[in-house]
Amino acid sequence: MTEHTFNSCPKCSQQLTPGFTARGNSLPFAESEKIEKFIHGEEELSGAGWRNILPHKAEFYRSYLCRDCQIYLVDYSTTYTREGAREVHREQVTGN
Repeated sequence: MTEHTFNSCPKCSQQLTPGFTARGNSLPFAESEKIEKFIHGEEELSGAGWRNILPHKAEFYRSYLCRDCQIYLVDYSTTYTREGAREVHREQVTGN
């Protein structure tokens, strides 16, 4: 699978700041229909589950931030170990 790297903000087209978010952080998503109907039913996208409470190995998702628009994109299709995230960072810095 080819990994997609986001470079520009979908809202303002400015350069995004690449980074990571921890998998243990909750990433809830509620469809707009559920908000409209006052239905409580958020979908947990990060797979955090018990990670919010119990000790666990650090895992990360790639994320991208537009500081101007305050848009935060999270690519939760691939999970990285701490070393894997460091390797991705090194590749970004060296341009490989």
